[in-house]
Amino acid sequence: MTVQTPWGDACPSGNRLALPMTTRTTPTASPRTRTILAAAALTASAAVTLSGCSLIEAAQTKDASYQFDTIAEARKSDDGVRFPGFITGDSRDVELFAKLDDFGAAARWTSENGITAEYCTPGPIEGKSAVEPAWWPTDIPETGWDCDRWMTFEKDGTYYAWDTASGDPKGN
Repeated sequence: MTVQTPWGDACPSGNRLALPMTTRTTPTASPRTRTILAAAALTASAAVTLSGCSLIEAAQTKDASYQFDTIAEARKSDDGVRFPGFITGDSRDVELFAKLDDFGAAARWTSENGITAEYCTPGPIEGKSAVEPAWWPTDIPETGWDCDRWMTFEKDGTYYAWDTASGDPKGN
């Protein structure tokens, strides 16, 4: 056994001490164990990162689709305020697609009564919808109704409308 002192092999006076110097030892993992632990940490980190991306993507989804059998059901829902007021009470198969972070909404529904709101005036279709859901028709008729900030038309027994508002919805 080699005896070490804090001053080297011998004391400054030259005398050797018979007391061994105490050192703290930490158990070390084998290289294989360290590799396994590193791989597990990397996998866990990647899983958290990827699930975090999915959560961020879900949070960044700024579009919403609302579907109801009748306009009465739509109006009773928490999202009923999103549906335009000119959709008549007999309307069925009501659907609304809306951008939540910007202006842009489109609606479709069927109705026996059609467009009856007094503020809807017949005339030419002006502009274009800012959103076009999968169900949006490719050919828009030239005439329809101007219902305040909604442009509305009928095609093949189904009514369609889009919100014509523009600008910054947050008022910035």
